[in-house]
Amino acid sequence: MNITEHFLRFYPLLAEAEMSEDGSFPVTIGRLADLLCCSSRNVKFILRKLEDEQYIRWQPGRGRGNSSRLTLLKEPEDAVFPLFRELMHKGKLKEAIDLLSMEALPVSLKHRLRTMLDSHLGFQVEESGGVLLDVLRVTHNKRLETHDPAYIFTTFESYLISQVCSRLISYAPAEGRFVPGLAHAWQSSDDCTRWTFFLRKEVRFHHGRRLTVQDVLFTVRRLKRLPHSAWLCEDIGEIETDGEYALTFKLSRSSLFFPHILSSVQFSILPGDLDPASHRLTGTGPFRIAEQSERLLVLSAFDAYYGHRPLLDRVELLLLPEDTSNERRYQISGNENDSVTALGAESGQTELKVNVINPVAGSRYLLFNFRKPGIHHNADFRKAMRMILDRAAMVAELKGNRIAPADSFLQSESEGAPFEAAPIQEAVRLLRKSGYRGEQLKLFFMNKKEEEEEARWLRDRCAQAGLPLTLQQMKSYERSRVAAEADLLAAEEVLEDDLEWGLISYYKNRSNYLHHLLTEEQLGLLNRILDGFAGFPEPSRMKLLREAERTLKDNDWLLFGCHVIKKVHLHDSLQGRQMDSFGLIDISRVWIQSPSAQKAVWPL
Repeated sequence: MNITEHFLRFYPLLAEAEMSEDGSFPVTIGRLADLLCCSSRNVKFILRKLEDEQYIRWQPGRGRGNSSRLTLLKEPEDAVFPLFRELMHKGKLKEAIDLLSMEALPVSLKHRLRTMLDSHLGFQVEESGGVLLDVLRVTHNKRLETHDPAYIFTTFESYLISQVCSRLISYAPAEGRFVPGLAHAWQSSDDCTRWTFFLRKEVRFHHGRRLTVQDVLFTVRRLKRLPHSAWLCEDIGEIETDGEYALTFKLSRSSLFFPHILSSVQFSILPGDLDPASHRLTGTGPFRIAEQSERLLVLSAFDAYYGHRPLLDRVELLLLPEDTSNERRYQISGNENDSVTALGAESGQTELKVNVINPVAGSRYLLFNFRKPGIHHNADFRKAMRMILDRAAMVAELKGNRIAPADSFLQSESEGAPFEAAPIQEAVRLLRKSGYRGEQLKLFFMNKKEEEEEARWLRDRCAQAGLPLTLQQMKSYERSRVAAEADLLAAEEVLEDDLEWGLISYYKNRSNYLHHLLTEEQLGLLNRILDGFAGFPEPSRMKLLREAERTLKDNDWLLFGCHVIKKVHLHDSLQGRQMDSFGLIDISRVWIQSPSAQKAVWPL
């Protein structure tokens, strides 16, 4: 911990201290030791150092009953900006991100530092071993919770794994069909109980070994064994191989939906000779993971990729705190004229330019926790909460990236729904009918700007109805804690390009909150509705998905909130850009058209 970080740890004291006219406030050595996570002896050493550097003024208490007094001589930005500039100038990006990630920093200051960081990122040409490399450095405000395809939970995890790993086949949303992946061809029996796939030859994993049917067998056996992913393989009875490059899945029942499952990111093929639990994610995809830490992820182009090698040689993803911005930036250079700032840019900063506005398939919603006892088990109480959550009013008042109130995961389904506002008095009447006695409820939500805005908005609405709502931020997906403590969870479901797959995965994926907060009886009802889903044609499958959603909605187990857009900042020189349903750019196809210092003219 550096001297600046020590200083910033003291700032929360201002909220709890009684300050005198000279700006000092009383504090004990023990309290400072708690803030700095060190011994009392080390606190005194740190205080002397901070005083020498003119960060603080320290007046130790003399005699019994006389408390020590502390004066903070600098504002947070005065302490942080010089250090941040120095780190950026020296190219110490990881250290700069660590500074940006400090909990003690005010959110407004984090946004300003984020803007400064953005102007130093983008496209670079670097030399390595006498070779010029095209490098793209971008920021992303998501933590990587897992790199195991079987346990993916967030859109970022799905995105990353799709760049590192490959599946047997892939879904092409623009064409509405499946295209070859690791398998160059496939066929099925008339009754769709036997699916045969023919693997490409000489496909290499990132550690150099050749792909064979044994790796597919390893992947399927592993998915079938793990509780979170076993549902993917529930219809697979056995696999028949024919040499090293052909295999047939023998299913226990007809499955027209089987290609959707095999094209999912969870079905990424892993090497059978590496344990995913103890090795860095290794696949056959266009990029390999060259470096990975909590705040930095480096992807290097895989020269032996069986498809088209990426045109970028290296991509560095700087993983920032989730409270800095919900927008994504893909910049080209450190030129200030090319930089893009966050919404609400301060006077004198570069004007915001949003190049791509990407509608997101899915919606935000509230989910009740039925694993915890409480008044929310009462149907009238949940109906009252639905009235309090006036979705149209929330979208109109908060604006931002919210584009429409939601009555479904699919915006096309929400468009015909009525959103009539109910008087708050009607919600109060239902609360009384439910037997509500003023008990406090806890709402858990992710530590993101727009999610916090919605949580605060809902808290104010609940207060109008006499319902005290306590807000609890999460910095990561704390499933066990949510199940134990939350009464309500604010969440967002972002569907994949393959909408059918995204919807059925929501109901079946045991990693998500639905399986942690609904009871086994409720989940059993949803499973019975969806039983035999894979064997039906597409129109019948969508009918079953609508029925499952209607069950969630009619019982008020889940309250839909709003549909959103994702804003993506792109420089004009960024070519080959393709956006996925998550609002993320396919970096395996991107290239940069920029002036080159290596141009030469040769006589003929």
